[in-house]
Amino acid sequence: MNAADMINVVGSIKKMADLLGVSETQIYRMTYDKNRHNGTGNKIPSKYWNIILQYSDDNNLGITKDEFWDMM
Repeated sequence: MNAADMINVVGSIKKMADLLGVSETQIYRMTYDKNRHNGTGNKIPSKYWNIILQYSDDNNLGITKDEFWDMM
């Protein structure tokens, strides 16, 4: 799963930004290629993974730690 897919599972750019405590711009950058506007290559930085996993568990979204393999 890539960042864009995970954002869709969570619900929206705004919802993911609120969840991670960052700006919506930072979430958009997670969906950009690395050579575009400080993009992360469609990867969510690892410092946010546990927050997303906990949110997924709390809300039965089905995101597991295995979903992050593509982001390594």
